[in-house]
Amino acid sequence: MVTSGDADLVGMTRAMLTLACSVNPEVAHPELAEAPPPVDLAGAGRTVVVGAGPAGIEVARVLAENGLDVVVLEQDDSVGGRIDYALLADPHQVCRYRRWAERSLSEHGVEVRLGTRATPSALAGLTPERVVFAGGSSPTMPRWLESARYEVRTDADYLAGAWEPTHDGNVVVYDPEGYSAGSAIALRPARDTDRKVTLVTPLGSAGLFLRHVVRTPPNWTRGARCSAADTDPRTRSSSYR
Repeated sequence: MVTSGDADLVGMTRAMLTLACSVNPEVAHPELAEAPPPVDLAGAGRTVVVGAGPAGIEVARVLAENGLDVVVLEQDDSVGGRIDYALLADPHQVCRYRRWAERSLSEHGVEVRLGTRATPSALAGLTPERVVFAGGSSPTMPRWLESARYEVRTDADYLAGAWEPTHDGNVVVYDPEGYSAGSAIALRPARDTDRKVTLVTPLGSAGLFLRHVVRTPPNWTRGARCSAADTDPRTRSSSYR
């Protein structure tokens, strides 16, 4: 890199043996960068992408990177879609992604029309050759929770303000990922009320990157017993209170 002039200095703090990225899969799978374009570029007309969430952003970016004329229609006033919920749980990580997404779309010449619904007349006025629908996703719950004897809600319900746990009820947060989102969600009712809140995870750790969400991490104890953990054996490996 130094000899070719691509860099003036190369430094490495430690060897990265395994590297992956949920935003840019080419980090872990460089062969994706050599994949053929997703559409035939010969005489390719305009592509309209409906929805500026993570899926719509990536579709628009890849198509524009391959030289296509791309217009994104988003009914909200900002890009990101459901990552607005994630902003409430993990603002540090998600803000960086949102800034990257907006910059990437701009650099590749993607036209983004905010506050615009994808009506038949709006699409007809753009005369697209193809339309990609990226209308978002809906949270899902494991089947063993759907049949539970107690009230079950998704993180999106809570973060969007559509649901609040009762003041005198215990709350169990099941976090299968172990990053900061589950921990941040558990901290909010524990910090603001007198509810007993238990965070349960099947992983060996919880709250990765939590330092970006709160200044002082809670005093957790490993292996705390939780009655909700008995509903499914996958939650028994470790739990934190």
